[in-house]
Amino acid sequence: MEKIQIIKFDKKYQDDMVNFILDIQQNEFGVAITLDDQPDLLNITHHYEDKDGLFLLAMDTENENVIGTIALVKLDENKSALKKVFVDPKYRGEYRVGQKLLDAVVDFARETDIEKIYLGSTAMMKRAHNFYKKNGFVEEDFSVFPKDFPIVEVDSIFMVKDL
Repeated sequence: MEKIQIIKFDKKYQDDMVNFILDIQQNEFGVAITLDDQPDLLNITHHYEDKDGLFLLAMDTENENVIGTIALVKLDENKSALKKVFVDPKYRGEYRVGQKLLDAVVDFARETDIEKIYLGSTAMMKRAHNFYKKNGFVEEDFSVFPKDFPIVEVDSIFMVKDL
């Protein structure tokens, strides 16, 4: 079995996933955000899967740790929003966890006739911006984003990818 596996969200990893995301948000990036600010994390099925979206986990199969997450929210008119993209710092680069997660989401989007993927990011995440650009995302002014795009208060960089 491969060391890194990408799986659909499984409720048995709920607590690990929540702790993983909060740790990166609060400790690595210093964002003052809590679980109360993100009710979607407590009901992945309702907020993502029941609305024709997707939530994936990257797992280290050797110790069953959550080492990455990515989500896709379906918007109107064959559009979607990329959300909750996080990779454990120890797995960035060499293991290509971010690439594997993004590739899986793009495949899903294409299979479900999504034509555009939108995302919002914070200005400090330069490495992530370079990653997205390398994968075909381009910066756009927020004014061209769909009205149903779920904006996060800390986002100041906006990007879109045509499929």
